[in-house]
Amino acid sequence: MSKNYIIANSTEHNYPNDFSENTNNDLISDNLHDRQITNDNRINSEPFDHKSSPSNQTELSELNKASIKENKIAQKQRSTTKQKSKRSDPEQISDNTSDETLNPQKLIPRIQYDFIPQYARNFLYHLINVELKSQKTVYEYYLDLRTFFRFIVQFKNITNEDNFDLIDASNCPASVLEKLTLTDLYEYLNYVREGRENNVRARMRKTSSLKSFYKYLCKQAIISENPTTYLEAPKQPKDLPVHLSVDDSIKLLESIDGPFKERNYAIITLFLNCGLRLSELVGINLSNINGNTLRVLGKGNKERILYLNQTCIDAIVDYLKVRPEVNNKDKNALFISKRGKRISRRMVQTLVENYIKQSGLDPEIYSTHKLRHTAATLMYQNGVDIRVLQQLLGHSNLGTTQIYTHLADKQVEDALNRNPLNTKKIKKKKTDEA
Repeated sequence: MSKNYIIANSTEHNYPNDFSENTNNDLISDNLHDRQITNDNRINSEPFDHKSSPSNQTELSELNKASIKENKIAQKQRSTTKQKSKRSDPEQISDNTSDETLNPQKLIPRIQYDFIPQYARNFLYHLINVELKSQKTVYEYYLDLRTFFRFIVQFKNITNEDNFDLIDASNCPASVLEKLTLTDLYEYLNYVREGRENNVRARMRKTSSLKSFYKYLCKQAIISENPTTYLEAPKQPKDLPVHLSVDDSIKLLESIDGPFKERNYAIITLFLNCGLRLSELVGINLSNINGNTLRVLGKGNKERILYLNQTCIDAIVDYLKVRPEVNNKDKNALFISKRGKRISRRMVQTLVENYIKQSGLDPEIYSTHKLRHTAATLMYQNGVDIRVLQQLLGHSNLGTTQIYTHLADKQVEDALNRNPLNTKKIKKKKTDEA
């Protein structure tokens, strides 16, 4: 049966309201309902009945001891099996190096925000508890502030430590920050550019972090002067987003094979059709899908509703038919790894990279995020309004979405250059002499 390669819809709500007429929508709901019943039955099929349990406490104790011993033996066997299979299973290797070891978000509670003053740590706690920033965002704020404080105490000769990465700035008083001039702040930005080799985007983030930090200090009456008021961020580079063409997108989808092809096909289909971020795709739960709607949790814990097109629905239905049943903390996750866990970000990145190679595309150019660019670009090229695209992508600022309009301007320029008259030599008549 041939696949229906619909990359994007140009209308926002062009979907049937009566889901009962759509077999695949019903199939998704039925799959989810059956899985819930199966899990409930699995848990409740043999309830513990205290009345029928052994009345003799000695007998119960012996049963518990035997059960514990059996569990220990089984656990040891599972551990040995995992160690043997770990070396030969690339998917398990990728899962073992997943978010727990590579995602800085998991490391935050252990770091304790060292080497910065208490009032700076209070600012980070404010971001977490009041502004509800994600842990990953707060971790990046912490890194920016740590670099800033280390530079300031060294720049103002408050420390004797020569190794920048070992400087402890936890005793830096707030009065030092209040006395900084605009020139001092530009010295810091120049240092991270020259000394730390930060690119433009990294320096833009550091500038934003400083402004937010100083604004907090003023609001809390910790300082009265804000030297960042007139601090300007570096100009944002206007790089056009890299994206796949429709033909390349189809080639990528047709390259998907292997034992997990239904899952991987659904993953890449959602990237190319919905423009999801990597974290959003990995975080999809079965309960997020209702008929042809998908509830997505984006940046800053902001939810948005996406309306799945038929290609996405077909891909999800095909995957649900072979999705493994799990009965652990990840049983609600849509995409499950071979080990019965929620698929990790690194695993998704790896499988996308592998299929990009298989389809003859360059993995140095294309990545999971480029698939998001592809979805946005193809939708805009096919008439989707820029504000609808903003909502679909989860951009809080319309300016972020407008980069795709610049892409269209570039295509207009290229179209004019490809005009055949542009390359023809025209013989002009000579001007008649007077």
